Amino acid sequence: MILSDASLTLGTSVGEAFGRGGIDLTRRARTNSIGLMIALSRRGLGMLLQTRIGLERALAQGDLVFLPVADAKLPPRRLVLIGRPKSQPCEVMGALADSLGRAVDRLST
Repeated sequence: MILSDASLTLGTSVGEAFGRGGIDLTRRARTNSIGLMIALSRRGLGMLLQTRIGLERALAQGDLVFLPVADAKLPPRRLVLIGRPKSQPCEVMGALADSLGRAVDRLST
């Protein structure tokens, strides 16, 4: 199984879920590189547990298949952008929010 290190919250959430199920995960290596995790999975060296974010190209190329995991006990994931008050607009923040919105919309289709 290929999981991220603690710097990516999904790895922590999945580890906690397995722990609640009485499954002990012994990690042989740790990484926060989604690219490395994809490469390992493409080579057949493990099953990758990851959201669709960062996997778009591999999914489009057919190298990987996304199978959603539904577990009501896993906490919902939220993406939050924090910026200056509206009285001090930031063009970069607005452009990033628009770009992320479009990317998330494409994932739901």
